[in-house]
Amino acid sequence: MRDVRPLKTLASIVVSNVDKLIVDGQFPVRLVNYTDVYYGDRLSSQLDLMPATATAAQLDRFRLRNGDVLITKDSETADDIGVAAYVEDAADDMVCGYHLALLRPQPQRADGRFLYWAMRSDFIRDQFSTAATGVTRFGLRVDGIASTAVPAPAVAEQRAIAAFLDTETARIDALITKKRRLIELLDERFRTQIDQVIGQGPRIPLKRLVEYREGPGIMAHDFRDDGVPLVRVAGVAGPNVTLKGCNFLDPETVRSRWSHFALREGDRDQR
Repeated sequence: MRDVRPLKTLASIVVSNVDKLIVDGQFPVRLVNYTDVYYGDRLSSQLDLMPATATAAQLDRFRLRNGDVLITKDSETADDIGVAAYVEDAADDMVCGYHLALLRPQPQRADGRFLYWAMRSDFIRDQFSTAATGVTRFGLRVDGIASTAVPAPAVAEQRAIAAFLDTETARIDALITKKRRLIELLDERFRTQIDQVIGQGPRIPLKRLVEYREGPGIMAHDFRDDGVPLVRVAGVAGPNVTLKGCNFLDPETVRSRWSHFALREGDRDQR
């Protein structure tokens, strides 16, 4: 691998202690919270952020700047920690909130956009997962974040890599949007064709065409390790009935108590 350096040599690292509070005598701020980072990969002054307050010292330390990178430092699982977001358009009242770590690239050593993409890589995420400590809730210590190994090519190359990833990601997102729209149109056309075909001719109450039976009241103590499969809701999630998530019943009990619920080819389930 190319030149790899500890994150602390590429960026300053601070963990925020600004909470979701409004305290008299403090400065009004807009707080970038955990969910803003977890669900949004880009942060800007146009976001609807939570109002809070901060001290002068907190403003000096945690006020956001363009090019900063924020990561989540706490999580319920070790493999879902260190989620990153990039600050592309900061405002003077935007402050990094609690449960987040602020990474500020050193301009001569790291590009913020490259650092953001690096934080999203499996190479970095695996290190975060290993460094996370906890039992029911996991957290990253500052020293664990600081010692994370990060690829560190020349800054000009970092910018070129980040620009390439930005362009390709935008292209892929556009393709996904087009595919989703195409699927919606095809589904709409399919349903229209069904309506056109099924809607022709006389209409007859369903009860005159089929025999309806509601499933029996089967309890957990009726289940066996093998035997006759019992189709569950998970087995009728698609167009065809499957044995996904099925339980099993005693064959003799089925013959004596539930034989009239046995499935035959062509039966349909109404959930």
